[in-house]
Formats: sequence, structure tokens, C-alpha cells
Amino acid sequence: DNSHICLFELQLNKGDFEDFKFSTKKDSSVIAVTSAALEKVLACYQSGQKLDISTKGTSPTDLSFTFSGGGNGNLDKSISIPVHHADGETLLTIPSVEYDVDITISAKSLSTVMEQLSLFGDRTTIKCNSESISFKCSGGHGTIDISLDDDTIDDMEYAIVEELELSQLYNMRFMRLLTSYVTLRKSVYVGLKDDSPLSIRYGLSDKKSYLQFYLAPCIE
Repeated sequence: DNSHICLFELQLNKGDFEDFKFSTKKDSSVIAVTSAALEKVLACYQSGQKLDISTKGTSPTDLSFTFSGGGNGNLDKSISIPVHHADGETLLTIPSVEYDVDITISAKSLSTVMEQLSLFGDRTTIKCNSESISFKCSGGHGTIDISLDDDTIDDMEYAIVEELELSQLYNMRFMRLLTSYVTLRKSVYVGLKDDSPLSIRYGLSDKKSYLQFYLAPCIE
């Protein structure tokens, strides 16, 4: 994200892979690739293909991808992209945050809310109190207000610090994008805290794997 207001974190564990080998003498190894290069590689995937990802040696210069199988019409291919070795002391770390507002909601319901809000403006205000969560978006075509509570959304879980009233403004384009991953999981977690980035987290398996986004609030 060139605007430096959005960050994502993806964690995959050993059990998520059909075969997983880590054969260096180090306890861990850190390499970096550009997201643009990784996007191009993954765009080459065809339905049903097996993907093998590998590096060689303790200081690899390339990250290799091999796509194979999947039936008629699929193309077997090998791709390598350059890696950048990151100094462990300079790695970006994400501090643990205890959020004041915790929401677990249907991923499709949240995506629908954002899609409708985006029709009316480019920024949305999220307000939370002990009764409900509300979203408001305004623009040249009018204003839309959407309220969510346990009565309007099935299976929504909502917790907020006692007597707290929270109001934050977010970029609508990013909110719509980060809530569009409805096929990953039926439900999604949203965490909010004053003066902290919003957190949107999709659990990927029962093995503690996840995709998590962080979005900084807009400055009025």
C-alpha cells in the first residue's frame, strides 16, 4: 500500500501444507519478496494445480514456484523470483493490541454493508456503543446510515468496554477491499480501539492460520 495506511499479515502453519520441510540449521529463516512479484506468480495458478514453493541453501537468491497437474488445459510451469534478505532487527513488528470493541460477524453480511456504503461516499464513520454498531457514509448523492445489532444480524457477537462510545473514520475503498474475502471463512473478526488501526481477521483453518489486515483511521 503506497499510502502506508494498510498492512496485512498472513500466517500459514506446517499442517496447512501437504508436505513441509525445513532443513537448515537455523531455528528460523527470513526472506522477503515484493508483493508485486508474488501477485504475478499466483496469477499463473490454474484450478486444481499443485503448487510447490522452495528455496535452496541458507542464503537463497531466488524463491522458486512450480505449478503442476490439474487436468487438461493446465500448463505446467516453473517460476523464480528474486528474494531480499531481511535483517531480523529491522523487521516490521505488529504490537499486540487489546481491542476495546470486538465484533464477530458473517463475512458476507459485513461485505454487503461495505458494498452499500461505498455507493454514497469515499469515507465511512463507524460508531460503537453499548447498544449497537453504526456506519455512516455521505457524498454528493446523499447519506446512508446502517446499524447492526444482535437482532438484525444472526450469529453476530459483539463486546465493548463498559460505557465506551467510539467513533472512527475510515477510507471506504480499503474497507470494501478488506471485507471482500467472503470465501475464506463464514465469519470474520473486527477489532477497534481509539487511536489504533482497525483489525480485520479471517481464520483460515483450525491450526491457527489466519489472514489479518490492519487499517489506520483517517485524519479529519
